[in-house]
Amino acid sequence: MEKLCLECGKPLGAGRCDRRFCNEACKTKFHNNQKIFEYAEIKKIENILKRNRRVLKRLLGDEREKVVSYEKLLKLGFEFGYYTHHRKSAVKKYEYTYCFDYGYRIADDASYKIVKAYERKDE
Repeated sequence: MEKLCLECGKPLGAGRCDRRFCNEACKTKFHNNQKIFEYAEIKKIENILKRNRRVLKRLLGDEREKVVSYEKLLKLGFEFGYYTHHRKSAVKKYEYTYCFDYGYRIADDASYKIVKAYERKDE
């Protein structure tokens, strides 16, 4: 069975037994296309995270903390499956889910408490 180039589909012909491309141009094109696809996936997730942060920031405003409804978050385009990290509060050990520097946790059945991350001052 003859091996075919992964990019253009032409037969590879003679050469090393582990060849995957017919020439350098096909190899470069194949890997560039892979990077473009990967970048598009990452960019999509990055945009969702940024939108989630904007929603939390907008809802919190200048307040230290605020309770908002689940429906309000959804109406503003918040996607709960996308976040950057988790952190437990120091006092009551509540676990907050964060989108960069804005966090949230379930307050009750139909609402969430939003907070801004504590900023440490390095001394």
